[in-house]
Amino acid sequence: MKKLINNCQNKLTQYFNDAPKANHIIASVCDNFVLSKSTLMRRLKYENTQFRDVLAELRMGYVLSLLQTKPYSHIELAHLCGYKSEARFAQRFQHQFGLSLKQYKKKLNLSKINTVHLPYLFY
Repeated sequence: MKKLINNCQNKLTQYFNDAPKANHIIASVCDNFVLSKSTLMRRLKYENTQFRDVLAELRMGYVLSLLQTKPYSHIELAHLCGYKSEARFAQRFQHQFGLSLKQYKKKLNLSKINTVHLPYLFY
């Protein structure tokens, strides 16, 4: 039984991963997994997580992958990750990573610059 329950978060993550920006609501997810809301919530609680936390973590991972591809504006990132509010998105990002999106982008750009110049140090 424990093994079956421990897969709930992973299955939910896979489900969200198909469409990170979609408006995922508990009722439709429960219908998809043929579970009652209380069963889903109980299984997630057993795994020490919640529906909104699993979704937020997936979306924050998705934003990191987007930042690797091209320079998006903050509002574009928010919408691509399913947030209607840029402020709420920025707040979640800061909470998740301990940096503002602007600070993270700056670090990412510095990292890319240092990586590009690194091979030249060996000549």
